Amino acid sequence: MGGIEQIEALGEGMTMKLLITVSLLFATLAMSGCFAPRDTDTTTGEHDTTGVPKQPEPPTYDYSLFFGEPGSGFIEYLYSNKIDSDMKREENESRMYKTPEIVEFYDKYYAIWEHEMNDVYENLMSELSDETAAKLEKAQAAWQTEHELMQSLWSQTIREGDNWGSGVYISVAAERFNTIRMRTFKLAQYYFELTHGFEFAYEQEALQ
Repeated sequence: MGGIEQIEALGEGMTMKLLITVSLLFATLAMSGCFAPRDTDTTTGEHDTTGVPKQPEPPTYDYSLFFGEPGSGFIEYLYSNKIDSDMKREENESRMYKTPEIVEFYDKYYAIWEHEMNDVYENLMSELSDETAAKLEKAQAAWQTEHELMQSLWSQTIREGDNWGSGVYISVAAERFNTIRMRTFKLAQYYFELTHGFEFAYEQEALQ
């Protein structure tokens, strides 16, 4: 083999070794994630070099209306309502010892909360689209059914348990009162989320 042929053969061997080395290098880099797909931010033209597509930022909402300083938040407003304050005052001023008196007391404020719930429900329905209003109507009907069933279940459960005697009637009255009160709070929250405003009908009527 002549000198030129030896040089050509040597060059071909070196080229093959170089190709193998480069192939191994690229394989190593690919396995290490250096060549993972990159996402481009269309607003800045920047690339995400992590290999994970960027997710849109979640919308921000000012929840200070719910959890602001005492006296400024919506939840604070709900729990400092005039119905509860009037109920507490009447409870402190009255001397109720007999079961019928206590049950009547709870039933009185149950009726007030029921009126309040129906009021906010109707106001909420008037603000919703037909499709969403239909869902709310269905949800409220389901809640009403559950509310009535739970009253019966609670009464039977405590009767079959400790058997509180006349205290059963007080417990049932208190439970149904608290349930409708909390349902009113939930509907009021929906209304507030939609309109960014809410006021209890009881407080409006007290000013008239």
